[in-house]
Amino acid sequence: MTEGDIIIINPNVIHRFYASDSVKWMELYYCYFLPDRFRGLWLELKEIFPEYIGFFTNNNTPYLQTRDNSNKEFRNIFVMMLDEFMHTPTGYKHTLNSYFSIFLTKFLRQHQRAANNPVFNQNNLVDEIIRYINFNMYAEITSKQIAEAHHISESYLCRLFKKYTGKTITQFINDIRVDKVKDILKNTDRPIESISAALDCNTVYLKRLFKKSTGMSLSEYKKKYNYKTGVSE
Repeated sequence: MTEGDIIIINPNVIHRFYASDSVKWMELYYCYFLPDRFRGLWLELKEIFPEYIGFFTNNNTPYLQTRDNSNKEFRNIFVMMLDEFMHTPTGYKHTLNSYFSIFLTKFLRQHQRAANNPVFNQNNLVDEIIRYINFNMYAEITSKQIAEAHHISESYLCRLFKKYTGKTITQFINDIRVDKVKDILKNTDRPIESISAALDCNTVYLKRLFKKSTGMSLSEYKKKYNYKTGVSE
């Protein structure tokens, strides 16, 4: 498995998944469900995608797999589902059903188009460092910590990372921070004031960083792109 892989597993078949050799840390989202829980949706999708829905009764097919797109569309849906599940607002079960319906339909449509193009970095250590950064993004993280975790010097880490990514460690971390802030602003109702605490980041610094990257303040971005407005990037 690599970052961006999306898999639906047949529960009737024994299966094992392993991260690619370059992967040490991975952010994993998962959803467990029974086909009977969505019987109406299942029957509808079975008519549209009979060759795929039938795999749940075909024990020769252990799983279906595709990949997220460049806009991280599937990940965004999972962020919204997790937010509903964790905070249980009024009617959250109906909202979860809707999100899951969208997710499954998009998954099967993309699987049908065979959109599966994994991309690997040229350097395994850099891949591991990127996984480590993503895994620890919700805590304060420094190049010194990263270097110690991978048993290399900080200067070597910085040279290697810059060579293969074109960015410094700080630039890369800041870019991920901005992306995660976008996730929160677009896909949840979390108060803006709580975002810096969630990322363990100084509020003034985060606001300045976000403004420099997007050209908008946090409130302006949320007003323009939050999922309730029906507008997307």
